[in-house]
Amino acid sequence: MCLRGVEAARDFINEDGGILGRPVELVIYDDAGEVPKATSLYERLIVSDKVDILLGPYATYMAHPAYAVARKHGKALWTVVAPLPPDEDPTYFFNPGVETGGIAGGWNDGFHRFIADWDKWEYQGSAYPETIAITFANNPYGVEYTTKWPDVWRGLGIEPVLVELYDPFIAEFTPLLEKVKAAKPDLWYHSAWFGPGVDVQKLIVEMNLTKDLLFYANEAGTYAEWFVNPELGGVTPEIAEGVMTYGYAVWSEEYHGGYADKFRERYKAEFGALPSAFGATTTFVQLEAAARYINAAGTLDDDELASFVRKHTITTVVGDVLLAEDGTNTKMRFSWAQYQDGWPKIVWPLEIADAKPRYTPKG
Repeated sequence: MCLRGVEAARDFINEDGGILGRPVELVIYDDAGEVPKATSLYERLIVSDKVDILLGPYATYMAHPAYAVARKHGKALWTVVAPLPPDEDPTYFFNPGVETGGIAGGWNDGFHRFIADWDKWEYQGSAYPETIAITFANNPYGVEYTTKWPDVWRGLGIEPVLVELYDPFIAEFTPLLEKVKAAKPDLWYHSAWFGPGVDVQKLIVEMNLTKDLLFYANEAGTYAEWFVNPELGGVTPEIAEGVMTYGYAVWSEEYHGGYADKFRERYKAEFGALPSAFGATTTFVQLEAAARYINAAGTLDDDELASFVRKHTITTVVGDVLLAEDGTNTKMRFSWAQYQDGWPKIVWPLEIADAKPRYTPKG
């Protein structure tokens, strides 16, 4: 998915004249998710390949060691899915797809913003939700959410009745779902990587948990290419119906910024799906943001770019980009989607929503 995203960005940029008048060529290696291999490959990219633009590896735990190599050689790193800035000076850690000030990158913050806009979109006469269950894997990402998120919900007048960290390596989720069922929440947010999230989604339907929930979210739905595709390990549209998850603005037919329309339509035509938030979209915006900023600044000099990206706004497939001192995107707000008839439809923010949320009214 990540490869698809960066290749699509290269194609569209080259159709528009490239970067500083030169066509983009990709140099790609497989780090196998191993830090020693990644650091060696970044040395190779800088010293041997002499690349002009350095795109980061996947996720925070790989990006930080890669950034250390980049800074040793005076290079900036355009990152992907790296919500935590490095301990060393993040001035050259350009992170356009992550939200400034969001909890653990802000991926899931769209859920409480969606609920905060209740009076603007609610149309079925439902009573306002009073309770929520929050379940996250026990990792740094989950710990930050379960520590900080409950107070956000209380600020909306919604009480967390279950806040649970689960072992990310468990194979049987029935006991966890039994806890959710016993808590009787109006809302439920479950965070999981794709495989475990699919297992949970099947159990949700088997246990008929949806009947008493106003809304529930499953992070596995953000893998849009896979989630509603049983052949790729996903679920059927019937099992996915009603699931909420986060996405980017490019998922909405109502959003037209940057290369959004071209990227969306190419993906739908080639893969029959939208580009996943955790995969193709993040790598696409890495290169799109780099190209737009470099062309606007008229330079590849990283020192000049480090200043320029913090003073100028560009528009991309994920919305506007203006980087903060820690490299995160001050303009970023993750969109919120619901699976309807086998397709994730954006329901928040309202200005780019292409569907109304579906639910059984409460009360």
